[in-house]
Amino acid sequence: MKNELNRKKIKLVRQNYVKQGEEEEEDFYSLDNTKWSEEDKGYLAKYYDFDEIDLISYALSRKEKAVKQRYHELRKAGKIEAYREYYDKLIK
Repeated sequence: MKNELNRKKIKLVRQNYVKQGEEEEEDFYSLDNTKWSEEDKGYLAKYYDFDEIDLISYALSRKEKAVKQRYHELRKAGKIEAYREYYDKLIK
């Protein structure tokens, strides 16, 4: 239920950009070409297995392809669990 509500919010936000004549690629994914923060990597590691890619993409202001690629890079390097623990400590 929560994911369904979040999905509707994302859809409305994206539609709003299109109605305003904004380029979605430029504004909606404003962090796509910036360095990933430790907090962003922690969020990604924590929620990748639980949330939909589009929700994570929205939360991090990055394209879905970038989210998938970063997760697989972290997994390949064996850093997923470390970043999950880091994020758990950060949000407590």
